[in-house]
Amino acid sequence: MKKLIKLFVFILMLCVVTSLLFGCNSKTNTLTVNSASFTELEAKEPDINWIRNYYYVSETNKYKGPGFELCELNGELHLNQISLPYDKAHLLCLDYKYLLGVDAGEFDGWVALCDYDSYRWEEAKQERILNELCMGFLRYPLPVGHEHDNQVALIFTSTIYLPDVDNDGRIYKITTFDEEDKEYELELYATLDYTPVAFLFDGDELIVATQQNLVSVDTSGKVTELYSSDYWGFLGVNSIVKIDDSYFIGACMGILEYKITNSEIVWYPYYNIEENIE
Repeated sequence: MKKLIKLFVFILMLCVVTSLLFGCNSKTNTLTVNSASFTELEAKEPDINWIRNYYYVSETNKYKGPGFELCELNGELHLNQISLPYDKAHLLCLDYKYLLGVDAGEFDGWVALCDYDSYRWEEAKQERILNELCMGFLRYPLPVGHEHDNQVALIFTSTIYLPDVDNDGRIYKITTFDEEDKEYELELYATLDYTPVAFLFDGDELIVATQQNLVSVDTSGKVTELYSSDYWGFLGVNSIVKIDDSYFIGACMGILEYKITNSEIVWYPYYNIEENIE
């Protein structure tokens, strides 16, 4: 009788463990998203040919749906549909001035610092402070008690078309002042091997998705590569968000998850809705 009880307990424990393992696996193999097109994406091994085919009209084995940009809302991952090509103009308001940036590819690119009320104030200034392609702006995190002092920001640029420049990307730190003799201070924060595309602050650490890899930048400007691959350059990265212990990187044909604790990568490709219905 005791042997039967032990056997029953053993089988019961085995069932519980199996159930837990199965539940964990099923959870890690799918990603819940909020969008009008998808509610759940299935994890798959990255297929470089399928990813690359996105850019070829004649190919049929590829993702053919709309583009999406990632955002985080109440700890959940949301997908906002975007039209291609992406916007090439960027605007960020600071306390005393505002930044305006343009990325026109090989034709032009710059960042300007502008005074407010230029349509009412004849002496308002619009000064071009950088002649580089503007990839976007990011507010710099301020100490506790100064969160609303929007005077400091990071400027992300591409130098890909500039002659005699070794790096393809730069990050500048700008601080604005409400003073006549000192209106702003601009300094080089870090240089990147590739053009920065999407970025966020994780505490004091800056996380940047470039056209070729994922990197972190510490407060001293030191750049550390977190991940790169042979398919990354074809992803067409456009956004990045952090949820729990993962960075989610939005691409033209899917979502790449970078797990911070163990540097594991999970790829969630978008599926063609028409084909899924059939």
